[in-house]
Amino acid sequence: MRGIDEVIEFLHEFAEAECRANCASYAEPDDRKLVRLVGAWNPMFADDPDGNPPELYARPEHIAATARQKPRSIFAVARYQHGRAGLYRGWMGDTELGPWGEGICQNLYVSREQGQLKVAARYEVCSNCLGAGTLPDGQGCPACDGARWFHCGGTQWHVPGRILEIRKLQAPTDPRYQRAYDAIGEP
Repeated sequence: MRGIDEVIEFLHEFAEAECRANCASYAEPDDRKLVRLVGAWNPMFADDPDGNPPELYARPEHIAATARQKPRSIFAVARYQHGRAGLYRGWMGDTELGPWGEGICQNLYVSREQGQLKVAARYEVCSNCLGAGTLPDGQGCPACDGARWFHCGGTQWHVPGRILEIRKLQAPTDPRYQRAYDAIGEP
């Protein structure tokens, strides 16, 4: 199995590992167990545990936050022509539902490194245009200058290459993100 199907499976595994690590960071008083859970996630995407003291995890707000956590949804995946290597982009949801449902929150760029899929970059959605690049009145977004996303880690790609293949899996349930979902695949 290669290509978009393999990347979709990887992104599902990544989202599950991220969710387990997030839940543990909220509610796991056993630091060794937290380190093991985050350690299972690190080979996919490097992120260190935050080092909070164990008594912090017993607080009611941490337990409530854990109950709200869920793996991110995958809304779409695209394959780009990027040199000789394959580069994929996943449009992901959030780890918690918002008041109107789930919106598009994150872009993960995935590439193959030494035979393994890895998250090579992470981008967060522009909170002003919600990833559409324009405001509802059609004007360009002044916050992101139409870029739709802000780089948050890993390799920075301004133009990752030409889209060779795109697969939309599901639309966000938060209607405010429909314009961004419709814009997936546009330059």
